[in-house]
Amino acid sequence: MRKRAELALPAAHENLETQVHERTLQLRQANETLQLEAARRRKVEEALMIPWQRLAAASGSLPETIGFRSG
Repeated sequence: MRKRAELALPAAHENLETQVHERTLQLRQANETLQLEAARRRKVEEALMIPWQRLAAASGSLPETIGFRSG
C-alpha cells in the first residue's frame, strides 16, 4: 500500500502543478481583462467630466443664487 502511494505521489504532484499553472493563466487573463475595463471606464468618466468642468468654469461668472418666481 505504501509503495503504491509513493509511486502515485509524483503523478499527483505533476497534476497539482498543472492545475496551478492553468489557474495562474486564468487569473492573469482575468486581471488583464479587469485592467482594460478599468481603463475604459476611466476614459468614459473623464469624457463625462468635461461638460461638468465647463459648466463649473462658466458658473463662476453666474450670480451665486438664482431666484425663481412663482407664476
